[in-house]
Amino acid sequence: MYDMIIRNGMVLDPVQGTCEKKDVYIRDGKFVQKEAGEETATREINAEGCYVAPGFIDAHIHVNPGSSQLGIRADIICPPGCVTTCIDPGSSGIYNFKGFYEEEVVTSYTTIKATISPTSSGVLMAPHEEIPDPYYGTPEMLRPFFEKYGDTLVGIKQRINKEVTGDFALKGLEQSVKTARILREEGHRCHLMIHFGDLGDKYTLQEALDMLDAGDVFTHIYRPANGTTIFDENGKVCDCVKAARKRGVIFESGCARSHCSFESIRKGFADGFRPDQITTDIVNYTAFYAPSGWLPMKMSIYMEAGMSLEEVVKAVTYTPAKVWGILEDAGTMEAGKPGDAAIFKVEDRKTLLKDPYGGEMELQRLIVPMATVKNGKVLFQQIYL
Repeated sequence: MYDMIIRNGMVLDPVQGTCEKKDVYIRDGKFVQKEAGEETATREINAEGCYVAPGFIDAHIHVNPGSSQLGIRADIICPPGCVTTCIDPGSSGIYNFKGFYEEEVVTSYTTIKATISPTSSGVLMAPHEEIPDPYYGTPEMLRPFFEKYGDTLVGIKQRINKEVTGDFALKGLEQSVKTARILREEGHRCHLMIHFGDLGDKYTLQEALDMLDAGDVFTHIYRPANGTTIFDENGKVCDCVKAARKRGVIFESGCARSHCSFESIRKGFADGFRPDQITTDIVNYTAFYAPSGWLPMKMSIYMEAGMSLEEVVKAVTYTPAKVWGILEDAGTMEAGKPGDAAIFKVEDRKTLLKDPYGGEMELQRLIVPMATVKNGKVLFQQIYL
């Protein structure tokens, strides 16, 4: 007997390159191949008219409510959006990561991975944002966390914008790059997630990008034109951005409300620059608040901009799982992998969205979550299936 059979859905798995109508089988919390003659399960879901994909990964969402003013509990915001795995982007630093791990990571149904901020207390909000003193980003400061919490930690979150970096300029980034390289050499999963804002006049976008290694993630690429952007004076993507992508830097949407400009999305797509990863950067006050408030809404935005359904699903499953080294835990429906599934519909539904800068986008199709399965158990279901 199986734990669960998901029947009659269109199975879309970017890893296996499939999009076909078939049944999905889960036993002992993992996907399994159908066994001859075995057709019974503890629970069945009829996914007729739905797509079935690996559980979505939101690789940029703040889920540390206990010691960060930005956080929201993962189990509140993730399952309703078909998200079964998330990555917290540096909500915790040196002095509060332990509390985050004990209060949120080990108690949540949603799988939580994280990057750590090389600061005392993690990412903070204005007017008193964190200070990226290079002292906190040294191997001596960060190595103990990767040794103790290696099941959860996947990297370092470094913010570069003038309000944060101040007189330190890119010294914090330089130190984090060195530390990440050392930790990788020692066998730890450790790439950088780079928050990109208005850089001011102390350093340039090219200087920052030139420091990064293949596999590092550069986020908030479609920020508005109120300071530094990825575009040159002709509205084209800067050569230094294209060169960074060519050498393996990963570009992530990270389109929270303040970083979401429909004008920038259109300009990027017009120049062939699409996100490698689609993420939300949800914080507690933007949860379920358009246009940033849940991952299926973001996926729908990028479909409207020109990506296919298969491409947006890959950008929230296989790609982030590979980038962050968690393919054993998420991102695929291969036999033996965790039984995490997203069940959703794509509905013809006109939806007018407005960004915070006066831009508008009318969606023609909307991705609508129907059920979320985590390790073979239902965490969310909005209709009887």
